[in-house]
Amino acid sequence: MRLTVGNKIFALAGGMTLIVAAAAMISAYFISTVNIEVHRVAETYISLADGIDKINDNDGAQEHLFQRILHRLKSGQEKAANNTQRQDFRAQNDVNRELFKTGLELLRQAQSDENFVDFKVELTRLSTLLQAVANAHGKLEVRNRAILDRLVKDHTADVGDLLTGRLEHELELARRIKNVTNEVKALTKRAALRAAKAEVLALKADVIVTIGALIFGLIIAGVIARGLVRPVHQLLVAVKEVEGGNLSPELQISSKDEIGDLAKAFESMTAELRIKEQIKDTFGKYVDPRVVENLTSGEDAGLGDGERRVYSVFFSDIAGFTEISEQLTPTALVNLINAYLGEMSKPIQDSQGVIDKYIGDAIMAFWGPPFTAADNHAHAACRAALKQQILLAEFRETVGEITGLRRDFPDVSMRIGISTGEVLVGSIGSETARNYTVLGDSVNLAARLESLGKHYHVPMLICENTWAAVRDDFETREIDTIAVAGKTEAVRIFELLSPKGELTTDRARARDAFQDALASYRAGDWRPARDGLEQLQAQDADDGPVRVLLERLDDLERSPPPDWDGIWRFSQK
Repeated sequence: MRLTVGNKIFALAGGMTLIVAAAAMISAYFISTVNIEVHRVAETYISLADGIDKINDNDGAQEHLFQRILHRLKSGQEKAANNTQRQDFRAQNDVNRELFKTGLELLRQAQSDENFVDFKVELTRLSTLLQAVANAHGKLEVRNRAILDRLVKDHTADVGDLLTGRLEHELELARRIKNVTNEVKALTKRAALRAAKAEVLALKADVIVTIGALIFGLIIAGVIARGLVRPVHQLLVAVKEVEGGNLSPELQISSKDEIGDLAKAFESMTAELRIKEQIKDTFGKYVDPRVVENLTSGEDAGLGDGERRVYSVFFSDIAGFTEISEQLTPTALVNLINAYLGEMSKPIQDSQGVIDKYIGDAIMAFWGPPFTAADNHAHAACRAALKQQILLAEFRETVGEITGLRRDFPDVSMRIGISTGEVLVGSIGSETARNYTVLGDSVNLAARLESLGKHYHVPMLICENTWAAVRDDFETREIDTIAVAGKTEAVRIFELLSPKGELTTDRARARDAFQDALASYRAGDWRPARDGLEQLQAQDADDGPVRVLLERLDDLERSPPPDWDGIWRFSQK
């Protein structure tokens, strides 16, 4: 039977619904088992243990009251005064009898409950032991009444033997209470162990069912996907799957054309996303101890609620991470990322920065009050970035040892973006899950700058606000004036080079020559701009910003825009 695409999609949705429903039913079954075991512990054994404790406590209080009454009667004090105490004494007997009745009824109900079928023998034994306690208590109660009655009637001569017998009853009661207590503890422990085992079993079953459902669902999806043969349709389905959170779409395109190239690029992108997602799940997110201290101390409560402040925000990422991951085993990759994040985090922490989160191989951090002085956070961020470049050069020398490779080590490099501006800072999230973080356009700009480092082939980019704050203390090079996708406002971007005075003479001259060429480029003087850039390229063929501007000039000279304003507008993020 020929099915339409709509019917296939409907069949896929129906099949996945059935799989999810089956998985939910199986999980519910195991969860109910756990609930039964927990109910057994909480409602029966713990309640019974509480009742035994109350009996024990009441016996202690009753014993104390008995001794007081006994003392007063022996001393010949007014018997009427003791009448109230004797009433209290009898009332405590009533309380104990009620507790025995409640405990025995609880055991009777448990014995009739099919959920306790595995504990029938133990419950019967426990009922017998509890009844023995009740009987022993009754004997002691009878002996206590006899003693008090004789003392009230001044028959003191008979009391001695009764008191001797009472001690035996008291010891018997204590022994039987101990037996019941030990039995209840043993049953509670056993039931708790069964509940723990049931919980582990439920978790394993849930994992197995989920994995099975996922595998089965992927098989169904693959079968239906094979009906959509055309490459464009395959790409569309794959894009939708990624958009929905599936980072492992099935894609089989062998055409040797632009669609094939697009398919390869798409597969490379999803591979990097999968790796970064795995690393993100593995390493998690860490909160700076100073953040916790600030939020719990109450000294700056506004931060917890959120407020707007001027911060410097930092983003970094490993360049070419997909290629690196393909060279290494999972263990070697984990070791490399662990070591890399450890080394690159030190300059941030040493400069009083706060590591907001690790996102795979990426680091997000920020500087600002109260963690960093208001007039120093941009400097601190730039110092950390430059220090990271020094540590990165040293880190490359240890890659072989870290990964266990003897040759063909991956070349680890990083891109950094720093922006300074107003952000919303505070504990942000839902009522059940919150994160101390920063939000705003400045955060987005820092992330864009890190990404633009790949476009301009430079390791560190800063925004104009950061440059204005640090220009007297750091060497920089203005790169471009851009308008990122989704924004109309243009921003000047700068390359961070070195601390002030540490730039070599040749690099300083090249930087100044680039600034002249950039000025001509912005003014629309294409010829002087090209001449200056080509001279710089002859001196350093690897200068990324020079190559980028020369490539732009090829298009601008062929088709000069009539409204050229020197701003380069990116159409993609």
